[in-house]
Amino acid sequence: MTDDQAFYYLKESVLAEGEEIQWTGRPAAGAAVAKGISNFLFGIFFFGFAVFWTVGASQGGLFALFGIPFMAVGAWMISAPVRTYIKANKSYYAVTNKRVIILTVGRSYTCVSIAPNEISDYERTDKPNGTGNIRLRKTIIHGRNGIQTSIDFTDGLWGVSDTKGAADAITALRT
Repeated sequence: MTDDQAFYYLKESVLAEGEEIQWTGRPAAGAAVAKGISNFLFGIFFFGFAVFWTVGASQGGLFALFGIPFMAVGAWMISAPVRTYIKANKSYYAVTNKRVIILTVGRSYTCVSIAPNEISDYERTDKPNGTGNIRLRKTIIHGRNGIQTSIDFTDGLWGVSDTKGAADAITALRT
């Protein structure tokens, strides 16, 4: 899918009436890969140990089969940078006058909308290569009387080439 097709879908199918785009961007795929590096490094250790254990356990016959799920988990962790790269190539970001939108295109469209009241704060990180990340803090309230028990840091704009523009649009959205 081209950028034009994705933004056409965004404008025609996602935006509400009266909603206007203030900023758009895409993750730089190479910059987004850094997000999966820690999983990759731990995955090498995990996979290596699982292989070592499985080979050692193979002397006991079928007992070695218990190592296969652990090798699969290690292989999944090692593949994190590749999976992140693929997802980055299919992701689009937009900040409107009503929300932040993270659109992922694949066999179907996945749209994550973050309303201004869900962003208690955000963290901006600029890197020397010109890209940066904006980590959105979505407050999640659990329990009675509106007592906040946790903050979820999962959503954000990763590997953005225009972090200042995105941050300015998010600041305007929150005011």
